[in-house]
Amino acid sequence: MTHRFTLLLILGLALLLAAPALAQTNDPILLQYAEPVDGSLDAGALHDYSFNGKAGERPEIVMNAKGGETDPVLRLYDPEGRLIAEDDNGNGKRNARIDGIVLAADGVYTVEAINNGPGAGRYALIINEASQVVLYHGGSEGSGGASPQSGYEAYELSRPWPHTDITYTVLNSLEGFEPNAVIDIVRRSFQAWADNTPLNFIEVSDRNADIVVEFAPIDGPSQVLGQACPPSSPCAGSVQFDSAEYWVLEQPQYMDDISLLGVATHEFGHAIGLLHSEDTAALMYPQYSPYNLAPSADDIRGVQRLYGAGQGAVVNPTPGPGSASDGSTVVGTITDDTFIHFWDFDVYENEIVTISMDAVSGGLDPLLILLDANDNILAYDDDGGGSFNAELRNITFPQSGTYTVAATRYQQAQGFTTGDYELSIHYGELEPRPQPTAGATTPPGTSAGSSRVGSVSVRAASSSDLNEFALLDTVVERPFVDSKSPRAQATSGFVQTDRGYVWNVPWCARDEATLNENLRAVSVQMQIGGTSIDARSIPRIITRNGDLYCANHAVLLTDWSAGQITLRAVMTLAEPVYDGFNVYSAGDYIYDYTITAG
Repeated sequence: MTHRFTLLLILGLALLLAAPALAQTNDPILLQYAEPVDGSLDAGALHDYSFNGKAGERPEIVMNAKGGETDPVLRLYDPEGRLIAEDDNGNGKRNARIDGIVLAADGVYTVEAINNGPGAGRYALIINEASQVVLYHGGSEGSGGASPQSGYEAYELSRPWPHTDITYTVLNSLEGFEPNAVIDIVRRSFQAWADNTPLNFIEVSDRNADIVVEFAPIDGPSQVLGQACPPSSPCAGSVQFDSAEYWVLEQPQYMDDISLLGVATHEFGHAIGLLHSEDTAALMYPQYSPYNLAPSADDIRGVQRLYGAGQGAVVNPTPGPGSASDGSTVVGTITDDTFIHFWDFDVYENEIVTISMDAVSGGLDPLLILLDANDNILAYDDDGGGSFNAELRNITFPQSGTYTVAATRYQQAQGFTTGDYELSIHYGELEPRPQPTAGATTPPGTSAGSSRVGSVSVRAASSSDLNEFALLDTVVERPFVDSKSPRAQATSGFVQTDRGYVWNVPWCARDEATLNENLRAVSVQMQIGGTSIDARSIPRIITRNGDLYCANHAVLLTDWSAGQITLRAVMTLAEPVYDGFNVYSAGDYIYDYTITAG
């Protein structure tokens, strides 16, 4: 069982490593044990797969829905073409699972992956040999899928090494780099796993070491980056990196750059027993990302399921700053390298606590996650503190003990907002945060917070709103054009009264540094029926779209009254602005909407 880490290039831009979507075909596709594949199917369609089975093997075959309207069904045929197993919902919800079958003969077995759903959708398929692989999915053996909101415990595991002192050797180095610099990256990659386990990685000069590392040609640039064998496989501990890649040691700077630190840590994860994770924020996700360079919470839970945390081991994915206590305010800095901090605090049974995380610099979008002593998620919040800030308000603790709050950012490892924050913990019940009152009005000329403005309700949009609601600009008849000089533009559109729409005025730039520089000169005003929205209710939500970094000035519009309403957005550039591609002249850029609700 060899695990590969590959790269997909789209439009000349280095993106996540992805298994290519399978075209609909009846030609059998060869499966390898413990190597997941992704596919897409129309309603009623199927893909044929095959694998080389041996008498006595006990395959576990799992097909999980990944989006759309997929309803997975699995059928298994022996080398004679006889149906020997079939399953519809054996892996929870709509997901299928075949296990408990002992193969009677050597030969080529066929797996039919079928979409029995009402529409098209994506799926993931994996086959494991039950005598070699222990599968933990969703935190327990055989449980359904991971929570789409938590993103935790999506890992899959092979068997571990039977010992904690693991030897390794590095046979050669990368051309063009100082050998000492390369070996330092190798050591740091092993250390990322040692910090969270009782494992000791011991460097030796013996080819019979547990883990043997080699740089060698594999398949040329931008395809398979590296490959490794877990402890349960015949090639256990073999790790190869493709010497033909455009390697950099740490953080990539250009689209073709591949981080040795990220890929090595991923492959060493395989070498100690981790398979791939379905958590997109995990380092063990089978798609390369230049932003995932260290184990995530999901990775750590997986490796600790194999080996435990170890006495005195650093359990957190990044060093935690310390402890928090009542009434205190502690500070921290979220960066791409250190995107999560863990803070411990003590409570008594039935005690009520409020935890707040406020951004104080940069474009940080805080996220709070509350964990118990066993790292189970008790609660989480993104924007409960208003604007970008997070707050877990009036949480009642059923048991005394030490709890942990994770201070991180929206999308965690996949996110890219950075900056300083303040974390505070208050013991005792607080008054509930004021909530908008239906039908409330505001004085002419201003609208503060979440309130009714004319014939529509408006509040500051959150990061999640950008994904959950349609953009207002998608329902207009004529989209606005990109203008390099101040001008007024107008359009019209139709909305449904019972739906919410995000009204977004974005400013985008080539990179994060350029965006932050641009925003010094950019301001946005928004009006509804001639009434201005308080600027404090227009957050800047930082996102990344492909190669662009964007500041989204966004509000959520809901509860429309039937009829016509006018909207105006004014983006003012205080000075000429260069976004990395073009120069935009100073002045007012006006966008007028005439919206009919019905």
